[in-house]
Amino acid sequence: YDIEEAVASKGIADMRMLARKVPPDLFSDRRTIPHDMFTRELAAAYLDHVAAALSTELEMLGGSGTVDVFEFTRRLGHRFGLASWGGPGAAHGTVFDRLVVALDELDVSAAFVTPDAMAEIAANDHAAERAALAEIENVYAGIVAAHDLNPKPGMFATIVDRWGSHEHRIRGIARDVALVHLGSMSNLFAAVGWSIVHIAQRPALLDRILSGEGDLAERSALESIRVAQRSIMLREVLQPAVISIDGEELEIDAGVTLATLLPLTNTSAAPGLDE
Repeated sequence: YDIEEAVASKGIADMRMLARKVPPDLFSDRRTIPHDMFTRELAAAYLDHVAAALSTELEMLGGSGTVDVFEFTRRLGHRFGLASWGGPGAAHGTVFDRLVVALDELDVSAAFVTPDAMAEIAANDHAAERAALAEIENVYAGIVAAHDLNPKPGMFATIVDRWGSHEHRIRGIARDVALVHLGSMSNLFAAVGWSIVHIAQRPALLDRILSGEGDLAERSALESIRVAQRSIMLREVLQPAVISIDGEELEIDAGVTLATLLPLTNTSAAPGLDE
């Protein structure tokens, strides 16, 4: 964490990793990036979309049966995100279903979870991923047309406005939405999924949350993230540097990738933190 970005860049390391999964040109000429959509003020405005997306997904579940928790939370994340910045109709019906299939094909987490599969993707010149991008662009031709007929303020309107009358505005808007959405989904659905699993495994905790202890639900979610998170932070070394690890200095060359395992102390920093 002490190394300056100009010496060892997290941004470049992340982009290089993600570009192994998605076509590199997805990152070219972007006018909206994920950070643009997650300011404190905008995040508060998303709460209504969370409630609406959850209501829709619960209604679709019906009153009884079985559910794959992580598939459920992934779909919930898609619906919430597309309702927030996807544009008119993006979070409903066949349009939503088409976008979910395409976005799942582009899922950048595969670059971290199954890195051994990236060589085949590169050999195929990202054929499946390029087809998914083309499908998203086809869908957005209709979404943008609907917005143009009845423009409404919001996150999608911000993305549209940034492309003005550009000759490739449909492609630009579609790819901006795709990049924002992929950035938002990185760990979201897994974190929510583990929260549900851990609460469901503890009937007494579940009863208290169902009785209205909202603060307990929030604390449970944070605790699930602490226990279940398995993440690394990458830094691409841009110029020779010296770093200190446990009091010992280590010389590192340009081109080296540093990987820090973030949850190392999550369950071992003190007694009792292992569950």
